Amino acid sequence: MPDACRLRLGAATGLVGLGLLVACAGAQSQSDYQQQQQAAFYAEMLQQQAAAQQAAQAQQAAQAQQAATAQAAAQAPAVVQAQQQALTAVVARPVAAPAVELPAARIDGQPLTSAELAAHQSATGLARADALTDLIDVTLLKETATRQHLPVPAGELTAEARTALERALADKLGLGLPTDTPATVHKAVRAHLLEGRIIEILDLPALP
Repeated sequence: MPDACRLRLGAATGLVGLGLLVACAGAQSQSDYQQQQQAAFYAEMLQQQAAAQQAAQAQQAAQAQQAATAQAAAQAPAVVQAQQQALTAVVARPVAAPAVELPAARIDGQPLTSAELAAHQSATGLARADALTDLIDVTLLKETATRQHLPVPAGELTAEARTALERALADKLGLGLPTDTPATVHKAVRAHLLEGRIIEILDLPALP
């Protein structure tokens, strides 16, 4: 209770004093009510400010998201166009055909490779055309001697080994040739080996 009210209450008596007491109590109650109203008003203002701040932040986030979406949508056609151009370039690019090495010749459909011809030419020192003819003869000689169960040396045949193999094959086939004439044996054996064979020469001479 305020000091003024206490003073008046002490000095007053009877009904007058009681009236003053009631008036002071009413004034105090009114002051408390105003303070409560002011506190509620300030609290409401703070809540409204907080809500407004949250709404502003949410609006800024939505605008940023909208801008990012618009930017992505603007860039998408360019990306798709670049991908389509790259794919078109890959499809349009001619594919180089793999290099195919043709055989130098075929004996009854079985190929003699260019690598085999090059190796035989290097071993014999013959010209390419002569080396191919000789390689065909040696190949037929080895195959026929193997079928006749004659021992065939591995690798390139030396002149002595080839002469001995031709003599042994002539005896095995019963050609009845003199074994002391290597040239005659070679000619007869070669004619026998080529008989009925299909020889395809694929290693054509180079153009001048």
